[in-house]
Amino acid sequence: MAVKLSQEQVGFYRNVVSFTKNDLEDIQNTIERELSGVKERITKLNGEKESSRQIYDAICQRLGMENEFAKMEEEQTAEVDAKYGDEIDIDVELDDADLE
Repeated sequence: MAVKLSQEQVGFYRNVVSFTKNDLEDIQNTIERELSGVKERITKLNGEKESSRQIYDAICQRLGMENEFAKMEEEQTAEVDAKYGDEIDIDVELDDADLE
């Protein structure tokens, strides 16, 4: 059974709901802006990493040296496969902004 609220109480709670909703929207917008910046930075760093990796790979091949990064990558992949096999299930929550 609901308690009867006075008009003053109803007004107060509606104001709180409105304020809280705006606060949540502002926080979500801030999170999205921050994530966008981080994603851009990671994309840039991955590009730089790939460029350096290609140079390193080519030099190792040219000198007949073992490529320690390729070996480490293979070992890490094997470890993950051995530990998790087909159990890896990545659950990513996307919203419309992520799909644009």
